[in-house]
Amino acid sequence: MIRVIGLSAMLLVAATAQSDAFPSRRSGLAPSPTTPMVVFLAGFPDDTRSFDSVAPAFEGTHAVLKLALPGYEGPPISERWGLSFKVLIEKMHDAVEAQPHGDLFLVAHDWGAYLGLLYCDKYPTEVAKLALLDIGHQKMSDKQSLAEYVVGPTYQLFLAWCFVMDAIGLRPVAALAQTLFPWQWIGPLNYEPSLPTGVEQWNSAPDFKTCYPYFVLWTDLVLGRAWMPAMPSMPTLFIYGTRKRMMFHTDRFLNELRERTDGSRSVALDCGHFLQAQKPEEVAAELTSFFEGRRTRSFHIPHEAEEASPEPDAARGEL
Repeated sequence: MIRVIGLSAMLLVAATAQSDAFPSRRSGLAPSPTTPMVVFLAGFPDDTRSFDSVAPAFEGTHAVLKLALPGYEGPPISERWGLSFKVLIEKMHDAVEAQPHGDLFLVAHDWGAYLGLLYCDKYPTEVAKLALLDIGHQKMSDKQSLAEYVVGPTYQLFLAWCFVMDAIGLRPVAALAQTLFPWQWIGPLNYEPSLPTGVEQWNSAPDFKTCYPYFVLWTDLVLGRAWMPAMPSMPTLFIYGTRKRMMFHTDRFLNELRERTDGSRSVALDCGHFLQAQKPEEVAAELTSFFEGRRTRSFHIPHEAEEASPEPDAARGEL
């Protein structure tokens, strides 16, 4: 009987670990200790298909690993109140290191970008180059616009609340609130002509369990235990869309990238938040140039210009 109980416990632990793993898809070259690998990490509410229009540019020269957050594809996570960022980074490391690889290039979007910053904070020597899409490094002391002070907390706390409603068995309440929430008026994304497939599917049938990063983040902030990563030490590319109600970066971050001499830079594109769906060719070109170490003509737009120009022309700025 003791053996049976012990075996059952082991199987339960193994099943739990599997359900909380990062969903992944692999393509490109066969992984090996000398083959460079590009890891594409999607955010909310996305899945491993997020970079399907960008990844082919690297499949002939790199091993490619596409990741999504646990619970965003396949079975839901096992923890009722979400996974901590510490646990997420450990599981992300497990997913990455399960593939033998040479130089590691990390490309991360949305919540994936925040996790990418945490990953580089904990494993700074394991990432050769980091590319952040639309979410930049931030500090508590960074200056933000009024829209960012209002819009950011509003939508994040709303999604955290939806997660709680779902967790306590009131999903219909969350679904009704999601339908009535004035996203076009106070949501951060007011220009999204095309979306990744996973995001479109979530919008048609929201799964509020996937809102756990918002709940975990704000719980950590309230309790004073939020993990604020350091500025990444490796060469960093930041690509962002200019057509949004608020920016997810600050001038301080753009200035720090511009002052570096290691090839770090920022690039502004005339699109919304989901750059990989709206400007896949441009994103792939910038990533290719960055990985190969070439200095291309890239651009940034100071925050003041962004606020004064709600409908910018093509990417513009200064070297």
